[in-house]
Amino acid sequence: MTKPTATTTGSTPTTRTTPQLTKPTLTTTRSTPTTRTTPKLTKPTLTTTGSTPTTRTTPQLTKPTATTTGSTPTTLTTPQVTKPTAATTRSTPTTRTTPKVTKPTLTTTGSTPTTRTTPKVTKPILTTTGSTPTTRTKPEVTKPTATTTSSTPTTRTTPKVTKPTLATTGSTPTTRTTPQLTKPTVTPRGLLLPLELLLK
Repeated sequence: MTKPTATTTGSTPTTRTTPQLTKPTLTTTRSTPTTRTTPKLTKPTLTTTGSTPTTRTTPQLTKPTATTTGSTPTTLTTPQVTKPTAATTRSTPTTRTTPKVTKPTLTTTGSTPTTRTTPKVTKPILTTTGSTPTTRTKPEVTKPTATTTSSTPTTRTTPKVTKPTLATTGSTPTTRTTPQLTKPTVTPRGLLLPLELLLK
């Protein structure tokens, strides 16, 4: 079935039937200054009169002053210990009593060359002669060739199911009975746009 093509005619722009709600502008007037109705509390000032000086009833304790008389100098009863002065005389030089050990000098003479006593082992040389070719004893296995004959074509025994062709007559275009609800688009400046611009 083929769907009928919907023909779009030039649509009329929708007009706004409901008035646009405008918010009332708030007018702010200058407020009158507030006046104080309750009296301000004042703290009473303390009046200080000339105070009488306090007198001390308990007598003040005085420390006796220590009188110092001329002290007699102390005399040292123990004699002072004097360290004896050590007299240093010039020391005599020490003489070596043990004779100095001298190492003998090694004299190297011309060395004689060493001669080889064991004979040198020589590896035998392998001689390669012309090798004889190996012959195959087992016969080679040959696979039989498969002969393909021309196959007969298979015939279809069940009839092919054919779907009936649906005859489509000129369908009448469907008309919309209920009016389409369109939401009014609010632009930043409060203008209305046509419906063609909204559908794009």
